[in-house]
Amino acid sequence: MGKFDAGDVIRYPSGRLDYLVSIPGEEGLWVNAVNPSWIDRGLRDFCDECYPFYENGYDKDAEVVGHFGNGDCASAWSWYAEHKDE
Repeated sequence: MGKFDAGDVIRYPSGRLDYLVSIPGEEGLWVNAVNPSWIDRGLRDFCDECYPFYENGYDKDAEVVGHFGNGDCASAWSWYAEHKDE
């Protein structure tokens, strides 16, 4: 732990981007778990459900490629709205 911070934009080896979130009352960093098609259909919002970033090993091959906002869910929603087509 330590090379990643809430608000970091990361890229996986597949090229997919993700946003690291800090959730109040929870330890560690989190990534969105909601299917984009559910978001597009208005069934859920980005970040309504999240996976723990470190516990699932997502940190192993991810690299930080930017930073956006302060790492809360409101910043995550804004980031997703701006980058959902990437």
